[in-house]
Amino acid sequence: MTLAYREAVLAALVTALRGLSGVTVYRQRGKAVKERPALNVLDGGHAEPLCLTGQTEYRLSVEIEAHVGAAKDEDLGPAASELYARVVETLTADPSLGGLVTDVAEGAMTPLDHAEAEGAAAAAVFVLEFTVTFATAERNPRSGA
Repeated sequence: MTLAYREAVLAALVTALRGLSGVTVYRQRGKAVKERPALNVLDGGHAEPLCLTGQTEYRLSVEIEAHVGAAKDEDLGPAASELYARVVETLTADPSLGGLVTDVAEGAMTPLDHAEAEGAAAAAVFVLEFTVTFATAERNPRSGA
């Protein structure tokens, strides 16, 4: 059976993020993330599809939990800013994800939330939101437009 197009889109996004040197990347991890820095890519569902002539347009929500660690609490902010910048640079370097999508748009970033982490004196997590716009053949969730 052909892969759902939205799955191909999510896989391409995860593959792009796995290119970040020194960052562990997960997809839909339900267990606690222990590694720092790390990203957990979460499928946030999609808005109601828009049916256009010959294609269906989707706006897929993607949440990326970003986990950072530092030697001291005051170093968490700079660590978070650096990981944020690397993620945004990676996902906007090719906003078509290799031609699969129309756009990858950055959304909100949540405030840092202090977390417990093994091996890090200080740890925090924040969430980055992205909207990925793509189209499939009309009413066909397995075929790109």
